[in-house]
Amino acid sequence: MPRIRSIKPEVRSDRTLARASRDARLTFVYLWLEADDEGWFRATPKSLAGSLYPHDADVDEAALVRWLDELASIGRIELFDTADGPLGHIVNFLKHQKIDHPSQSFLAKVSREPRESLARPSRRESMSLESRSPESSSPQPPTPPAAVPPAGTEKPRRKNIPVTQDHPIFMQAWDQYPRRSGSNPRLAALRQWLARVASGEDPQVMLAGTLGYKRWAISEDKVGTEFIQRGSTFYGRDKPYLDFVPKAPPKPRPVPPALELAADPPRSPEEQERIRAEQAEAMERVRQIARESRAAAGAT
Repeated sequence: MPRIRSIKPEVRSDRTLARASRDARLTFVYLWLEADDEGWFRATPKSLAGSLYPHDADVDEAALVRWLDELASIGRIELFDTADGPLGHIVNFLKHQKIDHPSQSFLAKVSREPRESLARPSRRESMSLESRSPESSSPQPPTPPAAVPPAGTEKPRRKNIPVTQDHPIFMQAWDQYPRRSGSNPRLAALRQWLARVASGEDPQVMLAGTLGYKRWAISEDKVGTEFIQRGSTFYGRDKPYLDFVPKAPPKPRPVPPALELAADPPRSPEEQERIRAEQAEAMERVRQIARESRAAAGAT
């Protein structure tokens, strides 16, 4: 969702930025409006071109890739590769932007790898292309007997968690999971959920985190946008759901018991008579002083 940002006059005379083309410099300013409150943005060229240049039909995916690579080459932005696609970050964003009530950035917590360029495929994409190439599907020559490791030395294979049926609490959480723009495979999210449960995580904690995430998404108007994480990421090994589990209220401090005043001990009849006599004597002295004062006033 676009945001209001501030721009300094010095950006016009920035010599480093002047090394980029005029279109790249304009894209850099537009990225401020697209980035979140910590300077992170989705760098998917196709969707980013439509978001930054909605009325420019000549701005295509290739042009935006070229401008983003220019900005990355002069150190104005950083590019990363994630499981959900390319990610970008504006260098020194918080140094130049003052945000009154910043929102927490969830893109900053995504597992990522540095990427030099969007024009060249990343290591993840290269591995994906190699796995799809015909050469990878061709039969491989048999391994020589000498290369076979002795019995008992093989590394244990990682067991895939079987997904035979939905976890009952997962279904409650998935019904409350906020809608996002783009794909959000339920099966991938369920695999990550079961992996966390197998590692000892309490499903009720994950459910509470999901409900807290939904409340946050509604309050920040993020429902239906690309800023909603995929379920497989939200329930992944980094456990982002823990950030949305409501904090337990602090335990009230124990209130010390009220001090009880000790009751006066009972008095004997003789002592009570003595106290009444002293009070009567004191009152008589007060009356005597009042009479003397009135007599002195009349004499004058």
